[in-house]
Amino acid sequence: MMSLDKLLIVDVDGVLTSGKKTYDNSGMPVFKEFYDKDFTALKEFRSCGYEVVWLSGDDFVNKKVAERRNYVFISAKGKSKRSLASQYIMTHATNFTRIIAVGDDIFDMELIDLVDAFYAPANAHWRLIEAASKIEKMIIASTLGGQGVIMEMSQRELGDVNLEDIIGSISELDKKEVF
Repeated sequence: MMSLDKLLIVDVDGVLTSGKKTYDNSGMPVFKEFYDKDFTALKEFRSCGYEVVWLSGDDFVNKKVAERRNYVFISAKGKSKRSLASQYIMTHATNFTRIIAVGDDIFDMELIDLVDAFYAPANAHWRLIEAASKIEKMIIASTLGGQGVIMEMSQRELGDVNLEDIIGSISELDKKEVF
């Protein structure tokens, strides 16, 4: 695997999931659907030198999924995503050569000026879609949240990478996930 000299910041709900949740009678989310091919695309990013960080307000479901799949999880519950991302970037010795983020809600807009490219699913909050028409580094995916946004990003960002060069690394990352 290559050294992790790039950074991918991922909002979870509405990006890796559709944003729909099932709650139990205590009011806690207990069920979400993730798009499995996005997990393969995240491994692709890692194999191409991206550190992948999940930045989410859900410490219950999303944190557990991130841990079992070996992703850094940063809790944004009640906190500024900009502040958390800035702190993460500054506290890591790596000077990231490229930083990209993906998010679907107004809370994710704080990340735009920290990154080289910002992606949003086709069904992102209307304010993100409106901002994308004015901000060149914003890309609205053709894909809906929970239906392959990360996979579409990998095609755009990593399309020139030869799969044969990274398939071994992807397979090794796959073996380390715990289900």
